[in-house]
Amino acid sequence: MYHHVTSRKNREPSKYQNFAFHLYARDKNRFKATFGTFVIAAAALSIFCTARPAAAERPDPSLGRFEAQSANQGMVVAAPHGTYDIRTDILAKNVARMLGAGYVIALGFSPTVSRVNVNRPTEGAGRVCERERHTQRAREVYDHYVGLIEKSSGGKPLRLYVELHGHTSLPFSNRLEIATVGISLEEARRVKERFPAFLAQAKAAYPAYPELDLRMEPVDKVFFGAGCNKKIGYLSTGRMARALHMEIPRSARVPEALEATAVLVNAIARAVMNNSDPPLNPDQGTASEAGKLPLGSPAR
Repeated sequence: MYHHVTSRKNREPSKYQNFAFHLYARDKNRFKATFGTFVIAAAALSIFCTARPAAAERPDPSLGRFEAQSANQGMVVAAPHGTYDIRTDILAKNVARMLGAGYVIALGFSPTVSRVNVNRPTEGAGRVCERERHTQRAREVYDHYVGLIEKSSGGKPLRLYVELHGHTSLPFSNRLEIATVGISLEEARRVKERFPAFLAQAKAAYPAYPELDLRMEPVDKVFFGAGCNKKIGYLSTGRMARALHMEIPRSARVPEALEATAVLVNAIARAVMNNSDPPLNPDQGTASEAGKLPLGSPAR
């Protein structure tokens, strides 16, 4: 029997071969487009990774260091002058523990010539805002500080930012001052009305606790108005719903009073958080007599 054998060259394609060719013809353009997109994305990623600004890098460790801890409550307690403002570093940790908040503490950053301000991209303590020096190292420290705050809020929107400072002003030796962002007149009044009860809690923790007087924006005119911070520092960024910038007298920062002061600050912070939600724009409802002070008045 004679069998006709066709060569591979002349053989008719099978139905499977036809189907495979159809898939290739249909999808080759899609494959080319996908591959092209991949190449472009890879190139963009390479450019991004090699062109990060220097300010995003960790600042010079010879200037100082940071300690930070995150929590998922959307609250951060900070001590940007943890060495310069004595014992505010310890206080920040104690308050954060009581609140269940994250914390950011800056230690050092106080060279003999000029303090790096940390909470704003400048150098120089005790100067009006216009006389603070803008330097590259101050910018790098500030950018790192801002990044740590965002991480310490646990990836949550920042509902409350508490910044702790210490003052040694003799005319206000027993005065606790609070400059604010996002706090209405009525909210501040309610905190002030409850302050005697908060002070009693502190005295229960330490019977010899000083008889502090509270001045709080926007109800009161404050001496330490955080003017430069509000103008060019972290308080100017609008990244928080509410902010409390606290100036704590030396009498409340002696070692034996620290735990009681943490109790007091914790009570104030919780009272603020229990008030009605702030306006979406943190600038609303914050006009105060303190706003009449020069923007650089004792900048902290």
